[in-house]
Order: sequence, then C-alpha cells, then structure tokens
Amino acid sequence: MADPTDFFEKMKGLKPDHNLDPDVAFVAILHHDKLPLDQFDQHNALWIKCPKDKEVASLLKAYKKRYQGEGDIVLRHDFQVIEEKTKVTTLATRPPYNFIALEAVRAQDLESRKIALLPRPPLAEVTNTANLVRSKSLSTSKDISGPTIKPYQ
Repeated sequence: MADPTDFFEKMKGLKPDHNLDPDVAFVAILHHDKLPLDQFDQHNALWIKCPKDKEVASLLKAYKKRYQGEGDIVLRHDFQVIEEKTKVTTLATRPPYNFIALEAVRAQDLESRKIALLPRPPLAEVTNTANLVRSKSLSTSKDISGPTIKPYQ
C-alpha cells in the first residue's frame, strides 16, 4: 500500500530540476489514469510552476485544459479531495515546502480509489488468528486432560 509520504517522495524523485522563487511552488499532478501505487514516470504527471497564493481551482483548470473530455475531475492531496478554494501554499506540508504532489481522479472513480488504498492487515496477524482458531478446533477433552499422574509415596 502506498501512503501519502511514499507518493510524495516518488513524485519528488521525478521532479524536473528548476530554480524557483520563494513565493512559487512546483506542483505535480499525477494523471487520472495512474494510481499512486502504480509505476509511473515524469511524463505521467502535469508539472506546473504556480504562485503559492493561487487557489487549487487554477491548477484544476490547467489540468482540465490539458486533458479535455475526461469527465468530472477532482484533485487529491494526501489521498483526500481538496476544495477548489484551497490556497496552494497550504498544501506545501513537506520539505522542501515548495513542491506539492497531487493526484487527478475522475469523480466516478473516487470510491474505487478509496478501496484500492485501504490498509490490509499484516499477514502475521492473519496467520496467528488462523492458527489460534485451528488449534482451538483441534483440542478435545482428552487432549486437555492428559495422563493422570499419581503422587510419589
């Protein structure tokens, strides 16, 4: 399972090398056909230099202009849908604080994307539970009582 930090680090590793002014952020928007769990390359994202005081609506508008006819698209940050009125600067939550990794998602795909990112229980926990259930079902009163031991006289 990918977590938001893993996704951020993966995207940051693909970031083109550019000098940015302090009031500008570099935003990567992963294409709506890619999952954060997938393998992807730099060309699978839209890369935008954006003033930090802009609203997310401007990023969404740029994405929709580039990928016209893809339906209703929303942007997610840390796997959460973000409101269009959100300021870009509030999304710069990880060092170097001038890079933001977003994910474009078709609105119709939101539920399936949530399910794909749900954590699964560790296998050891599942195995331990299965072994406990199996050992209880195999026990009989004969197994539990064992042989009778007489005290030494």
